[in-house]
Amino acid sequence: MIEFMKENDLQAEFTSAISQKIITLALIVFIDDAELFIMDKSNSLNAIMNKAELAINVWREVLEVTGGAMRPPKCAWTLVTYKKFSSQSFFQSVHALETYIFQMRTTRSM
Repeated sequence: MIEFMKENDLQAEFTSAISQKIITLALIVFIDDAELFIMDKSNSLNAIMNKAELAINVWREVLEVTGGAMRPPKCAWTLVTYKKFSSQSFFQSVHALETYIFQMRTTRSM
């Protein structure tokens, strides 16, 4: 499942603060919880939001193929963005997206 997400470029790259190595993460999964990581090289907010919505729907399809299902009431998302000043990065809040609703396609009852 993780490889499928990576093959579809539904992943993010992080640089380790200590080793400076690049770490690629598509998702972290534990039993019935999953954390998806999305990034777009253009850094366009629209591109990131569109990619996130695609990732949600691809993940839903992957779950259904393997016999699982998403439970929308248990789903939540957080946009993390930052600005760089000199050599330091600071997290930045994006209040304009607080009411954004992703459209999740459904093919069977939840």
